Amino acid sequence: MTTLLRLVGLRELLARPARSTLAVIGIALGVALVLAIQLANRATFGALRQTIDGTAGRAELQVVAASDGGLDESLASVIRGVAGVATAVPVVEGTAFVDDGRGESLTIFGVDLGDEQSLRTYEGTGGDANEAIEDPLVFLAQPDSVAVTRAFTTARGLDLGDHVAVLAGSGRHQLTIRGVMAETGVARVLGSGLAVMDLFAAERLLGRDRRIDRIDLVLAPGHPPAEVAAALGAVLPTGTAVERPEQRGRQVEAMLTAFQMILSSASLIALAVAVFIVYNSLATVVLERRREIGLLRALGVRRRQVLALHLGEALVEGMVGVALGTGLGLGLARLLAAPVAASASGALGLPLLVGHVAVDVPALALAAAAGLVAALLAALVPALGAARLPIVEAMRATAAVAAPRWAGRLLGAAIGCATVALGAVLAALRTKAPGFAYLADAAMFATIGLGSAPVMLLVARAVSPLAGRFLGAGGRLLGESSRRLPARTGATVAALTLGIAFSASTSIVAQSFEVSVIDWAQSFMGHDFFVRSALRERGFVNAPLPPRVMDELRALPEVRTVTPFRLIRQRYAGETIALTGASNGPAGKTAWVSDNFARRYRKRAGDLLRLDTPRGRRAFRIVRVDRNYNSDRGTVTVALGTLRRLWRDGLVTDINIDLVPGADRAAVRAAILQRSGAEYRLEVLEPKALEAQLTAGIERTFAFTWGVQAITLVVAFAGVFDTVLAGVLARRREIGVLRALGCLRRQVATAFALEGLLIGGLAAALGVAGGLALAFTQVRVLFPDLLGYVADVHVPAVRLAGIAAASLVLTAAAAALPARRAAHLVVTEALAVS
Repeated sequence: MTTLLRLVGLRELLARPARSTLAVIGIALGVALVLAIQLANRATFGALRQTIDGTAGRAELQVVAASDGGLDESLASVIRGVAGVATAVPVVEGTAFVDDGRGESLTIFGVDLGDEQSLRTYEGTGGDANEAIEDPLVFLAQPDSVAVTRAFTTARGLDLGDHVAVLAGSGRHQLTIRGVMAETGVARVLGSGLAVMDLFAAERLLGRDRRIDRIDLVLAPGHPPAEVAAALGAVLPTGTAVERPEQRGRQVEAMLTAFQMILSSASLIALAVAVFIVYNSLATVVLERRREIGLLRALGVRRRQVLALHLGEALVEGMVGVALGTGLGLGLARLLAAPVAASASGALGLPLLVGHVAVDVPALALAAAAGLVAALLAALVPALGAARLPIVEAMRATAAVAAPRWAGRLLGAAIGCATVALGAVLAALRTKAPGFAYLADAAMFATIGLGSAPVMLLVARAVSPLAGRFLGAGGRLLGESSRRLPARTGATVAALTLGIAFSASTSIVAQSFEVSVIDWAQSFMGHDFFVRSALRERGFVNAPLPPRVMDELRALPEVRTVTPFRLIRQRYAGETIALTGASNGPAGKTAWVSDNFARRYRKRAGDLLRLDTPRGRRAFRIVRVDRNYNSDRGTVTVALGTLRRLWRDGLVTDINIDLVPGADRAAVRAAILQRSGAEYRLEVLEPKALEAQLTAGIERTFAFTWGVQAITLVVAFAGVFDTVLAGVLARRREIGVLRALGCLRRQVATAFALEGLLIGGLAAALGVAGGLALAFTQVRVLFPDLLGYVADVHVPAVRLAGIAAASLVLTAAAAALPARRAAHLVVTEALAVS
């Protein structure tokens, strides 16, 4: 009997290849997304740890500055006198750009190459440094000396003695290659993007004015890091901090975790759709095999064997889906790893190079388990239904319309989830606790998934008699499948609704951030031109420009005013925020803060804000809280003169230009590019171009979601095809009777096509409504805590209308083939169905 059951199950899988393939694709999609997200994030976390460990070398502690203003060189000698410090190595680390048209960035790593102890701290620029540098005396004597990696010289066909032009904070420079390093230590971590210089030469190149970025400490044996850190705290001035090297990556890790959660929500949507597809597939099988199940039960097959038969079929589909999804997930992980690492790299200016994406056994196990559990859970309800099917009921010609007792329970559960979501939203808005935000988002998704099926049943009950009245005999078919197969139709509507809700909410979120950022940008767009470096530092910040660029711009007769702006990083409460200096900023000892800063650190207008500067701790009175998108951790704005004086920073990030009335804008732009553009690699943007640049950046941020949306919706629409086809199969005899009584083919086809449209229309309405609720929760509650940015909700009416229209068109297309099959059923064969 067991062999017979296996043969029956195998035959059934082979007899329905299209439906089985659809279920397998759904499982494969969910498995692929779960695996890809796990592997991409593990690879990025690994690259982060490798970068921190590699650039720190043997250092156990690091003394860092509170801002980009850096540390005074003399502090290293003070630190060397602290008990437990064996070596204190001053380090300058910054970004320069190779001026060869490629725009490749170089991490400038400056250490005292004349100090043997300093060299030994960094593997690869230590013991091998003497071999890498052809003539150490010449290298140290010439300030243009640089050591690069073998990969860098090989890629450009360069050798010792050749020159390379770079752009840095102090302008354009010609460097001479006087050392070539093997890819070990720091060079192994940063690859071709590393350039090592002597400390003082690196300071001049980066425009640091005898300021260093950090001091790496190697401790003497027997001195715990915590003990030495406490001793250092007693002698270090304000504006400095002592950290373990791994602490540099904590903010990046937090950002990666947030990004992972966003991606994970997309994979959960895909898995939810897969569950509904497998459910529909197996429910159709149970419907088509009712007589076969009855015969097997009459021959002595037990209920548990029938249950095992159907669960086994689902398990086979799940295993095939896991196998396909694993291969797809590995490829997708390689595509996702680089964008995720690039986003993380931009957060703190840490170069993260993700090489090979390693196959991780725990990630594979998690993805496989998710796929198999999804398949079995989806199959459980129809399998139990098949096992409990009475023999007499199974042998009937048609299935009786069972009262869907579950509809009321699902509706009650949906109302309960909606209540939880509302309570969580109110609690999150009041407490700002991230846990409530996550709960609200999850409860909102559950509300959409649980509430779709009972709503579909209610609509079908209302539509069926109206259709019969207005469309005649064929109209009686409309909605009847939904009533006869409420669970299957409800599952299809739920899957499609979730897909549309995800698509709608993502569109609303993207529009909300796009409009909010543009509205914020309008506050400083009242200028004719915006001049900035075309090169990017730390992923999203423009490379700084030397102040002499402003003098060159002021010399142009058509230029009326030149307004500089500066953005640097600043440590606050253990995190990195943005500190901006504006010419028209707050006066004196006052400051403006962004709304996300005020939210994160619980500040408001009138509060005192204490910032560590190179000249000591300073207090500023907050006089304004406004919208700002310069940093996910918040932005503090002070007067530009204050920033230059206290932070000892004379560089410029952006320069805003106003022209004299009647000036030829095109001619002025050409003059700026001709005079200064080549040397400093400038870009000169008008307000519309700047707005387009901001919009493009937001679109890139959400680009990863569009593919997931498309795949999820296509699979969900395929479920519509399966559902309408099941309705045709379940009602072949009724269709035959109606045709025999004179019902036209087109009436039958129209009824089933309209049923597909009914499913699509209802799913579109519920999905868009659910997407609005989800988007509000995400924009106003979840993302401020998860991503750190505050935005207003803006609804893209045209895009949502397009999603709804696409839903109707695709569901009509999905229902067309089953509708055609219903219309062309042979009457005698349909009446012969038993």
